[in-house]
Amino acid sequence: MINLTRMFALALSAIVAGCGAADLAAYSPTDQSRRLEEVDEIWQLIDRTYIDPTFNQQDWSAVRQDYMNRTYPSDQALHDALREMMGLLEDPGSQYFTPEEFSALQPPDGDLAEVEVTVAAAPVVQYRVEMIDGTSVGYIQVSYLESDTPSETASAIATLDAQNVAIYVLDLRSNPGGLLNSAVEVADLWLEDGLIATLNSRSTVREAQADRASLMTDKPLALLVNGETGNGSELVAATLQDQQRAVVVGAPTYGSNLIRSIRPLPAHGSGMMLTTARWYPPSGQDVSDVGVQPDIVVEEGATQQIGTAADPLLRAAVVALSSTQGE
Repeated sequence: MINLTRMFALALSAIVAGCGAADLAAYSPTDQSRRLEEVDEIWQLIDRTYIDPTFNQQDWSAVRQDYMNRTYPSDQALHDALREMMGLLEDPGSQYFTPEEFSALQPPDGDLAEVEVTVAAAPVVQYRVEMIDGTSVGYIQVSYLESDTPSETASAIATLDAQNVAIYVLDLRSNPGGLLNSAVEVADLWLEDGLIATLNSRSTVREAQADRASLMTDKPLALLVNGETGNGSELVAATLQDQQRAVVVGAPTYGSNLIRSIRPLPAHGSGMMLTTARWYPPSGQDVSDVGVQPDIVVEEGATQQIGTAADPLLRAAVVALSSTQGE
């Protein structure tokens, strides 16, 4: 007769032989089962939704077999393995977070995020009236696209409009992006109608359209951008440029059109960020690696000049909009 108790003891001894004392203290068959569930859950999410169906030329089925056949004697061993598995994609935007890391992450509201997930410490939307060469300019600086950014930008426009500014300048320099929905909504504030962006995942194609009710102003607009203007802020710039709603001034932008989904894993407390889609502006141009090309190329001045009458990009924007008004 087969002695099942002895077989289990031998199997456990084999596991113990490859474990240190700390690992052994954390190991139990129940823990192993829980850890395998997390491996499989993450593998399944990547398998269904990752933007690249080749998985960076990996045999994704073989990857599953490899990681499901492993023994995970501790949570740390599991975390290390999951980071290793996601590293096979060679995608910096796809990351695994331990429960502690995910709790501290404070991911943005909603499912879709972008390159940066850390909320800026300084006020996200700042605005004022600048008088430049006799022109009253409504200057709005947006440093990040978080959940409140569209409403804060709308409030800035309303306040500046009440002061009868002649033109608007939206400064997106060094704005790394943020929430996809916020990027769409900020663009929508300046558009009466038309396509804002097309969102392509492996299985669906969606279009974001402008809503006439969201339009805040039809006064002339210029956007200021630089090489650190990234992803969601690039969407705003590319959309308003394509729709001939704004003049883009500055330097080519960063060049990324990836959409990342932040997903909690409730059963385990951990989470992941995964590249799941790409966005395209109305023209359909892929800005990846090339960025949004400005209508007017201007070299940046000193940091202390940003947003002042001495700012070369701001002055160039005012000149461009003033000449448009005079036509």
